[in-house]
Amino acid sequence: MNGSIKRHGFLCSMVLAAALLAGSSQAQSTIEKARTDGINAVVNNDPPYGQLQPNGTMTGPIPEIISGAMAQVGIKTIRNVSADWAAMVPGIQSNRFDITGVGLYMNARRCDALAFSQPIFCDKLAFVVKAGNPLKLGSIADLAANKAARIAGERGTAAERTMVEAGVKPEQLVAGSDAMTSLRLLQTGRADVVAIGLTQVKGFLSKFGDPTLVVVPIGDSQLQCAGVAFRKDDVALRDLFDTALGSLKSSGDYAKTMEKYDLDPQLALGAKREQFCKAGG
Repeated sequence: MNGSIKRHGFLCSMVLAAALLAGSSQAQSTIEKARTDGINAVVNNDPPYGQLQPNGTMTGPIPEIISGAMAQVGIKTIRNVSADWAAMVPGIQSNRFDITGVGLYMNARRCDALAFSQPIFCDKLAFVVKAGNPLKLGSIADLAANKAARIAGERGTAAERTMVEAGVKPEQLVAGSDAMTSLRLLQTGRADVVAIGLTQVKGFLSKFGDPTLVVVPIGDSQLQCAGVAFRKDDVALRDLFDTALGSLKSSGDYAKTMEKYDLDPQLALGAKREQFCKAGG
């Protein structure tokens, strides 16, 4: 009987070793294919972090950082494909895209679906309202309590999910195709408030040039961090990217790139993926 158990254990070990080897070979072939053929990155306008240009290229700090990290691991070609935020997760899962070419905010649900890099930028939510703050909004709880408030923002974003989870009704949400459109909805009276990243909106308002719109910090806003998202099967590629991103952070190149665009690098430098994802996500 002992001999049978030993033979069974040996066979199990061989099967496990073969599976691990196959998995390793598949991961290696995926990485080599990316190095040879390039990758498809799903993108959207996300100023000041990234701006999609008419010719299909992305400009801004996050595309620069992603491109720099990918170049370090031998991936020189990144093809940008524009899509709505809500289409990014299913698009990567269905192999339409390989990665996000912009930062995607991490939460437990998204981390169950995709493999995220370490944080590439972090921010907190803020409100943009008309001068005088007519609805006296100072927290997400205030917004959830005011069922008459109309909130402009992009669909499928972390901000939208945060508000809905806090009790905001879906019918209160007014869809803006991007941040600038959302601000115009507020400006023209079709919305009462815009919920948007604090760092992000500072750059917008300076370009928007409307002194009647003001930023209100949110008292109960939690730190949110975004990472580059990969397929769950591409963890090996994600890990290579993380190593390169870590190198950019430790060398100071990450901070220099963010500061070039007047963005604070410190929040992401001190944050870890595990704060926002389940362990190993």
